[in-house]
Amino acid sequence: MSIGTHGTKKVKTKTIKMLKKKLLILAFQQRGHKKKKKNRKFAKIVKKKKKKVCCRELDDNHTYEDPQYAGKFGDYTVCDASTVLLDSMFAFIKENITATFDLDFIIWVGDAPVHDVWNESYSKNLGLIEDWTFMMTDNLPGIPIYCNLGNHEGFPINQFDGSPTDSWLYEPMAELISQWVDNSFTQNDNILPSQIFNYGGFYTTLVRPGFRIIALHTGYMQGNNFYLVADGNRGRDMTGYMYFFFIFFF
Repeated sequence: MSIGTHGTKKVKTKTIKMLKKKLLILAFQQRGHKKKKKNRKFAKIVKKKKKKVCCRELDDNHTYEDPQYAGKFGDYTVCDASTVLLDSMFAFIKENITATFDLDFIIWVGDAPVHDVWNESYSKNLGLIEDWTFMMTDNLPGIPIYCNLGNHEGFPINQFDGSPTDSWLYEPMAELISQWVDNSFTQNDNILPSQIFNYGGFYTTLVRPGFRIIALHTGYMQGNNFYLVADGNRGRDMTGYMYFFFIFFF
């Protein structure tokens, strides 16, 4: 579930029930652009479908007062999460959740890049992943965060082959998440979780003895993944790797 700043009583109730188990799930949608503007071509399409226009780069000025456009915090229909919404979300979490509950860990479900896939690039995708990592490190200090890759992390979108094709993504991201996945319970492993991630974008790590997280990289199995259709990909290695862990650890 998602945790926002203006949740209804029902959402808050579900959140509290979840937190009794000391588990906070950040399932928030992607980060949007900092510029609060609109795209005229996109606006015509959305207006025709009677949906609100969201903010995109390289657009004309608009005001939040116009009901055609998304408000300050975006809109439920087609908007990515803006910076101002994320800042508000983290402020809410710090004030109402982490200040009250002693959390064991957080699940980060991926999809840091935004939905304007025509503007994506290797550097832009990595930049947004780094932004998310530093944002969570600054706002949620001392809490382990276990992540997974979304389909938007790949470039082009949905395209995953494995190393070395995807080394541009796995290598720097493995370094970013090593602070959480390479913990005191895994330091004696022959292969660290971050090293496994560096190889294929998947990993397993111990939260504590008897509690293991297995993070699959399901992007390999995307139906429109060119590498899967062409000649297979690292997904086969992941299947064998996970089979090994199920046999020997469960």
